[in-house]
Amino acid sequence: ATSLGIPRNEAVVANNVILDIGGGTTDIAIFANKRPCYFATVPFGGDDISHDICVVEHLPQYKAEEIKKGIPLTPNALPGEKLSFDLGGRSYDLDKTELQAIIGARLENIIEEKVKSVLEACGNFAYERALLTGGVARTKGIEYIVGVTLDSLPTKRVLPAFEDQLVSEQYNECYVTAMGILKYIQDRTFSSIAY
Repeated sequence: ATSLGIPRNEAVVANNVILDIGGGTTDIAIFANKRPCYFATVPFGGDDISHDICVVEHLPQYKAEEIKKGIPLTPNALPGEKLSFDLGGRSYDLDKTELQAIIGARLENIIEEKVKSVLEACGNFAYERALLTGGVARTKGIEYIVGVTLDSLPTKRVLPAFEDQLVSEQYNECYVTAMGILKYIQDRTFSSIAY
């Protein structure tokens, strides 16, 4: 669950931005003065990145999804490397740097056009950092792209927990959204069950 990827007190530190970048949406939770002050969901996420790879490289969705998960976004991580495979009787020889550019461009678009507009609408807080979670946060180097796009805001990946890592009291579908972070904190605070 996404909220369980956030370290105990990290979510409620003053002026954090939590970005839960999932497949179809990006949830945004903003904390100011140690209190949640804004939640939003924008309809863009990892599926849009996979779609871009499909269109540019003429690949089926499942293959684009597989490729997306294996391309790091750290600058200069893939100079001259190729990704070669056969699919449907056709040989592919894709440039990993080009794939990195496709993924990076869509992430920049999501952050620049969607997330920054939400942050600006919330006022001029001095944000301390962005915490990235959700499935797309598993992409190596994503914190670099997001941090640069958010004007060098320090950015950290806090990966979501997997179902098999949760005790039964934690396995609750309501914990998978940005709002779930608050519910989890509340439940953990007011429950005798050890989370």
